[in-house]
Amino acid sequence: MAARSTNPTTAKPTDHFGLAGRTILGESTLPSAIQNLVILRAGQLNGDTHAWSRTAAQTGETRINLLTTWRDSKAFTEPERAALDLTEQATRIAKGGAATETWTDAAKHYTKNELSDLLMLIALINTTTGMNAITRRRRTEQPSTRQEGSAQGRS
Repeated sequence: MAARSTNPTTAKPTDHFGLAGRTILGESTLPSAIQNLVILRAGQLNGDTHAWSRTAAQTGETRINLLTTWRDSKAFTEPERAALDLTEQATRIAKGGAATETWTDAAKHYTKNELSDLLMLIALINTTTGMNAITRRRRTEQPSTRQEGSAQGRS
């Protein structure tokens, strides 16, 4: 499928999302390791390999291989688990969105500014994935780690 980003109708919103992304990431108070995990997990759930490929090199192969089974892995800290849980629930909105308990748990691990930045990052990744799907930019087949419950990692 050809990208629609050369069309002026789709180029403008794509540019705006790019600017918003750079601003959100550039001004974020979240540690970069948390940002990377959120981007990777939302990318996995949404099938967005651009987010995956851009961020994976900064995360480490072992943690990437365990990302789909993070709930069962001891490789993630409590703050990372809280961010991943909020990311999953906010990304899987058909299942009802983020539960109050999940929000409360995240608030235990992050300041108000960090929690705000986490929320903006999750929303940005999910919105950007939708925009990329509409404009047919950077969306391809998902790495093998998308399979729920699989700890085999990337092939």
